[in-house]
Amino acid sequence: MTKFGGGMWYYRRMTWLALSAICSLIIANILRYARQHELPFMPIMTMNYLQAALVSVVLCFGNDSMLPTRLDVPLGALNSLLYLGGFLLYFEAVKNCGISIAVSVMRLSVALPVLSGVLWFGETLSLYQLLGLILMAVALISIGRFGRATISTKAMGWLLLLFLVIGCSSVIDKTYNFYGNSGKNLYLAALFFTAFLLSALLTRLHRLRFSGRIVGIGLLLGIPNQLTSLFLLMALSTVDSVVAFPTLAISVLSGSMLCDRFIWGEPFTREKLFLIATSMVAIVLLNIS
Repeated sequence: MTKFGGGMWYYRRMTWLALSAICSLIIANILRYARQHELPFMPIMTMNYLQAALVSVVLCFGNDSMLPTRLDVPLGALNSLLYLGGFLLYFEAVKNCGISIAVSVMRLSVALPVLSGVLWFGETLSLYQLLGLILMAVALISIGRFGRATISTKAMGWLLLLFLVIGCSSVIDKTYNFYGNSGKNLYLAALFFTAFLLSALLTRLHRLRFSGRIVGIGLLLGIPNQLTSLFLLMALSTVDSVVAFPTLAISVLSGSMLCDRFIWGEPFTREKLFLIATSMVAIVLLNIS
């Protein structure tokens, strides 16, 4: 008989994914506020990465059971390049393709960690989960259809790079969780501190200025940014990547549309309601074992 994962233990292990999704939604709404007030993003991200690095360091010192490995710093520093690169590519894709298509490509990039989970890390994919992935792809591709009708060759190039960079970043998270995993906050400290240095350099090169509001928003953003990454790593310790990444992606996407309605006052459209309903069915299928 098919059942949902094993009672209370199942719900406890899915709590990390729910917390990661909630933090991701907080990030999305803070960034939307910054965009509406036309604040420069690079200084905000610089302060955000600094705060996330500081939170990670504090959590390192507060964890007596942490066992650092040789992978923590190298993989964290490597993934920082993809984190920052994905951020820059996302805004380039938005300029060339529109936000709906850029978001759908970002979420579809979970195909890479799912494939790595099956082909490299020995995870299995049930028929229900395969149907959930197909339904998720249908939902995400439909976003692109709600956006611009034509995409130039240049725009397709940006979208392909965005897909690869975001997907590879998730693969590195999975790789660290599989081979390292005992020093999560050290890994995140290396990731966010390297990202801070790189974004500070870009801010300096573009001669962007910091204001009190920019610093405040960046510092506020850094807390959920660190936590969403930490909670995802915690989830990957208990949930296969074939479940974790698609569930998180589709949860954040449908949650964002609910935030658009109830926080920002945007009306529901038939397309958005279709996407939310499809997302809910996909989440159920992905989590049937």
